[in-house]
Amino acid sequence: MSRPTHVLNNPPMRLRRVLAEAGIPHSRVQHWCRDVRHRATGQAISLTSLSVALRHSYWPSGYDTPALCAAIEAGLKQEGMSTDGIWEADVGASASHRYRPAPSANVQPDPAPETTTPIPEKEMLTQEAREHFQIAANPFSEDVRSDRDTWLGKSVRYIKQAMYYAARNGGFLAVVGESGAGKTVLRKDLIERLKREERTVVIQAKNPDKKTLTTQHLLTAILADISSERPRLSIEALARQVERKLIESADAGFGHVLIIEEAHNLTTHTLKHLKTIWEIEDGYRKLLSIVLIGQLELLLLLNEQRNPSAREVIRRCEVARLRPLGEELPDYLKHKFARVDIKVGDVFDADAITEIRNRLTFVRNGAREDHTYPLNVHNICIRAMNEAVHLGLQRVTAELVREV
Repeated sequence: MSRPTHVLNNPPMRLRRVLAEAGIPHSRVQHWCRDVRHRATGQAISLTSLSVALRHSYWPSGYDTPALCAAIEAGLKQEGMSTDGIWEADVGASASHRYRPAPSANVQPDPAPETTTPIPEKEMLTQEAREHFQIAANPFSEDVRSDRDTWLGKSVRYIKQAMYYAARNGGFLAVVGESGAGKTVLRKDLIERLKREERTVVIQAKNPDKKTLTTQHLLTAILADISSERPRLSIEALARQVERKLIESADAGFGHVLIIEEAHNLTTHTLKHLKTIWEIEDGYRKLLSIVLIGQLELLLLLNEQRNPSAREVIRRCEVARLRPLGEELPDYLKHKFARVDIKVGDVFDADAITEIRNRLTFVRNGAREDHTYPLNVHNICIRAMNEAVHLGLQRVTAELVREV
C-alpha cells in the first residue's frame, strides 16, 4: 500500500471520505496517533496538524509519516473497518479540498459563520516557532516599556487623549472594552504620561475585589496618596479630611485622578457614591478626576434604563469604548513585529492576514460582529505560527489560519 508523504498539494485521500462516512472525528484519530512523537519536541501531533493532513494530504514535518499512517490503520482495524485504498487519491473529491493559497483580496469571503464560541485566551508562542521564524522575542508580549511599544490606531488615539483630558481637567470617564482590547496598555500609558509631567497625583484603588469596594476604601486610598495623615475613623470626618488635603495639594499646584480598574464589578451603591467624591470642589476648581476602566458589563452598570437609581452619576459619566482593529489589522501586525525587528511579511502571507480578520468576524442574531481585538488576533497568530513549524511552512498561509 502506497502511503502519503510530506509534499504540498498531494491529491485528497480516500481516508478523508471514509472517516466522514463512518462519523469518526479527527479527535479520535489524534488519540490513535498519540504515541507518535515529534522528533525535536517530543510532542504528540496536534489536532490542527492532523486535520490538515487528513483534509489536504499535507503531512507535518518532524513526525514519522509511516508511523502516523500505521497508527491510523491500526485504529481503523480496531473499529472493524477496512484500510484498503485509504491512501489512494479520492477521485470524487473536489480540487477545492487541496492545500492551496487563499483567494486574492479582491475575492469576497464566504459569509461569516454563525458562532457564539469565543477565541481561547492567552496562547503561548513556542521556542520552536521563534527559532523557525528567527524571532528573538515574542512580538505579542504584553511587556510595554515605552511609547514605541504602544499601538496608536484611530480608536486608541482617541481614547488615549480622552483619558488624558479627563485626568487633567476634572473629568469623569468610563473606558470600556472587550477582554484583551487594550485597556491595560492605555492605563499604563496614561500613568506614565502623568508621571513624566509630575503635576498630577495618580490614585489607584488597590482592593482586588471591586464588589466589596466601599466609599471608605476610596476615601482612604485618596488620603494615602496625597498625605501621610492617619485616616479619621468616621466617614464624615474622613470625607472632611480628604477634602482639606485635596485643597492643600491643589494649592501646591497638583491635580488628582482616581483610576479604578475592573470597574464593571463595582456595586451600584459604590457607583452612586463616586459622584459625591467626584464633586469635591474648591469654588470653581475641580479637585479630583475619575477614570473607570472595565469590560462590557460596565455598560450595563452605566445603563440608566437598567439602573435607574444611579441615573445622576450615569448622566455625568462619559463613556469611551475601544473598537476592534478592523481595517487597521495589517498595520497593527506590522507594528507588533517591528517591535522585534521583523517584517510581518516574512512570517505571514498577505492573504493570511485577510483570513485572520475573516476568522474573527462572527454572525450573531443575524448581525455581523467584528472581534479583531488584540488578544483574539494574538491567539490566532500564535497558534498558526506554532503549527507552521510542524507543517514545515516558511510562512503562515491563509489555509493554515482557517484550520487553527
